Amino acid sequence: MTILSTEIAVCPLDGTRYEYAGLLSHGTYGCGLDGLPVALTPMPHRIPRCPTCAFPAWIEKLTDAELAKARALVETPAYAAMTLEPSYAHLDFVLTEIGRGTVLQRADHLLKACWQTSTGSPDNVAYARALGEAADAASDEMITAGVENWVAFQIFVANVERQAGDFKRAAARLDQIGTVTATDAKMDLRIALTRRLISDKDISRVETLPEEAT
Repeated sequence: MTILSTEIAVCPLDGTRYEYAGLLSHGTYGCGLDGLPVALTPMPHRIPRCPTCAFPAWIEKLTDAELAKARALVETPAYAAMTLEPSYAHLDFVLTEIGRGTVLQRADHLLKACWQTSTGSPDNVAYARALGEAADAASDEMITAGVENWVAFQIFVANVERQAGDFKRAAARLDQIGTVTATDAKMDLRIALTRRLISDKDISRVETLPEEAT
C-alpha cells in the first residue's frame, strides 16, 4: 500500500517555501536484474527540488561552509546544466561539490541515475561507466558493511553495464563475485541469468524474476 503526505520544505539557499508529496510508506514486488524495484509508485523516488533554484530538498542542515558553497554553486553554468540531468545525478553532483558526498552515496545515486535513463542511450552509457567507477571505489566499504549486500550491488551494476552494451566489463564484474562464497540460491539465479544475457549480447532490462514475484 502506498501512503502519501503533503510536506512543506524551505529552501536553505533563498528561503523559498514549497510543497511536495512525501512518501510515508510503499510496497515493492521484487526488483529487476539492475536493482530497479517493481512497485505501484514510480521508481526511483522523486527528489523534491526548490522551484526557484532546483536545490534538492533532501539536503538539509547545511553548515555555514556548505551553505556558502551551495549558494555559489547554484550560480554556475555547471549547476544549470546538471539540473537538466537525471535528478539523482544532480543530487550526487551537489553533494560532491559542497563536500558532503560519500563513496557509498555516490554509488547508490549513480545507480538510480542509470535507472532514470533509457537503456543503451548515450546518457545511459555515460552514467553506467561512472557507476562502474563509483562501485569499484566503494567496494571495500560495501564488503565491510556486508558481503551479501556487496554481491547484490555488483549484480545490479553488472546488469547496468550490460544494458549499456559493455558486455566485457559486465562479465568481469560477475567474475569478481566468484571469489566470494556468500552467494545464495537467489543470487546464483541472478548471476546465471545475467551471464546468459551477456552471452546473447542482450541489452534489455529484465524487470523481475518469476521466482521472486509475490
